[in-house]
Amino acid sequence: MYSSPRDSRLWLARSLFHLEKYDDASSHLHFVFAYNELDTLEMTRAIMWLGLTFERQENYDYAREQLERVHSILVGQFGPRHLETLASQYYLAHFFYKRKSFLRALGHFKELLQVEERTRGPEKSKAIKTRCMVAVCLGQLGSLREAEPHLQQVVPRIELDPDLKSDELEDAGLLYLCLELSLCKFAECQMGIAEIMILQGHFSQAECTIRQILPTLETTGQGHSRTRHYALAEALFKQNNLVEAQQTLEKLLPEKKAPIPDGYTEHDLAGWLPRMQQLLGKIHRKLGQLNGARHCFQ
Repeated sequence: MYSSPRDSRLWLARSLFHLEKYDDASSHLHFVFAYNELDTLEMTRAIMWLGLTFERQENYDYAREQLERVHSILVGQFGPRHLETLASQYYLAHFFYKRKSFLRALGHFKELLQVEERTRGPEKSKAIKTRCMVAVCLGQLGSLREAEPHLQQVVPRIELDPDLKSDELEDAGLLYLCLELSLCKFAECQMGIAEIMILQGHFSQAECTIRQILPTLETTGQGHSRTRHYALAEALFKQNNLVEAQQTLEKLLPEKKAPIPDGYTEHDLAGWLPRMQQLLGKIHRKLGQLNGARHCFQ
């Protein structure tokens, strides 16, 4: 089959790219653009490889510009479900991920997943790897709860099919994300045990347990931190460690006109705020701070 000079240039540029000769690859790609009457696919393939070459040369602004350009052209010309369009979005999503622009990467991976699951089925390897990247991006953004159902679908498939394992997924931090979720679940279980310890009167053990797991809960953003610190303050109060209990509670109570804290609703405030004020009032009373106690109980 006859190969045109522009096709030969493009193949040569791709070969040089894979040989890590990026300057030479870039030169040949620019020659491709010099040919007249390039059709859309020829032009967009050359633009895409130029963007990937710029990325390897660490010219990230130029790389992003070319990768976004080719994706935009393909969406307009062929629509979002065309294989060439999906390939361009795949490269664009990974570009943003590698640049730690996780929110933008997540948007592209989610769009890819929706199309891949409709056109190829969720059991196909491409959709599974894309779902994994959705989970990892969510993990990088601190949304572990949202990442968890994706991982529940991905991990068993990867364990059953060695062909789905790749350096790409390991580099993305799949194992780390699973570990973070495991630590978070362990910490939440320990928090439940600590709350039972308080009910049983084992206040010193409860305090020790809460102090050990609070860093994990705060780092992963799981659970309402005010309720966790309230439990710590209660354990301290029961041991007559009044000053530290008071300091712990006063850090949690919002100002009167302060906005509702992130992650909470007015219903949440109505639930835990009176409990905190009542406990703080008891502490003030034990410390002889009667005005403070009166303010809390009013």
